[in-house]
Amino acid sequence: MAVGHLGPAGEAAAIEAVIRDFFAERRAEVDALGQAFAAAVADLEAHVLRGAERARSTFAWLGWLGAGGDPRDPVAKAVLSACAGLELLHAPIMFHGHATGTPGLLRARFVASNPVRRFSAREAAVLMGHLARIWADVMVRASGLPEDAQARVRPVWSAIRSSNLIEQVELISLAYDGEGPGPRLGAGSSAAERPLRFGAAIAGARMDLVAAYAAFGAELDEALRLRDDLLGALVGADLLADGPAEVRAALVGSGALEHIEFQIARRVTRALAALEQSGATAGAKDRLAALAVEMTRWDGLAPVSTPR
Repeated sequence: MAVGHLGPAGEAAAIEAVIRDFFAERRAEVDALGQAFAAAVADLEAHVLRGAERARSTFAWLGWLGAGGDPRDPVAKAVLSACAGLELLHAPIMFHGHATGTPGLLRARFVASNPVRRFSAREAAVLMGHLARIWADVMVRASGLPEDAQARVRPVWSAIRSSNLIEQVELISLAYDGEGPGPRLGAGSSAAERPLRFGAAIAGARMDLVAAYAAFGAELDEALRLRDDLLGALVGADLLADGPAEVRAALVGSGALEHIEFQIARRVTRALAALEQSGATAGAKDRLAALAVEMTRWDGLAPVSTPR
C-alpha cells in the first residue's frame, strides 16, 4: 500500500486498510484454531473497525509528520502500521465498556454479538481484550520500522500500554463492584498526548517539540474528558424516568453547561497556543488544530430550553 499524501479523510481510511490487512494476514492461522476462536476474532475485527475516528492513530501519524516525517518516504507505510497498533491496544477498553457499562444499549449490543457463547459478556471481553493487546504489540513490532525508531518508541509504547491497562483494571473493578463506570474513569487515558509522543519518538523529534506536543495534548485530553463527562451524564439520563430532556434543561438552567463549555474552550485555546508556538511542520499544525476543534465541538444541548 502506497501512502503518499493523506488528507483528513485519507488518514482514517489508510489506517483502517492497515487494520484490515493485519487481520487478513492472520486468517489462516485463526481458522486453524477452530470455529469458536475464528468467530471471536471476526467479532474483534468488526469491533475495532466499527469506530471511524481513528483519533489515537491519527494523532500518532500527525506527530510523526509534524516532526518532519515524509509520507512519500518508503518508511511511511511502516509508520502507519505502527500507529494503527494504537487502535487494537484501545479495543479492550471499549470491549469492557460495552460488556459492563451502564448504557443498556451498548451492553445489549455486545452480548448479542458475543460469539463465545460458553462465556459471559464480561469473560468474553477479557479474553478478546487479551488478544487485542497481544496483537497490538505484534503490529508495532512487525510494522517494519527501522531498528533505531523501534528503540526510541519502546519506552513510549510501554508507557501507553501501562496507562491503557490501568484504565482497563479501573473499568473491570468498578463493573464487578456493581458501580458501573464513573465519570472520571481512566484518568490515565490519553487520546492525544501519548499518541503524539509515539509519533514523535518514531521520527526522533527534538525535545522542544516533544514538550510542545505534551502541552498541546494534555490540554486537549482534559477538554475531551470534560466533553465525555457531559455526554456521559446525558447517556446515563437515558436510563432514568425523567429522561435526558430534563437533565439537559437542568444543565442549562443551573449554569453548569456554560461553566463546562467555558472550561473546554479554555483548554482548547491553551492547546492551540502551545501548538502554534511549537516547531511542528505547518501542515501538521493545521491538521492538528482542525482535529482539536472538531473533536471538542458539540452543540447537542443548544435547542434545549427550561420547561415551564
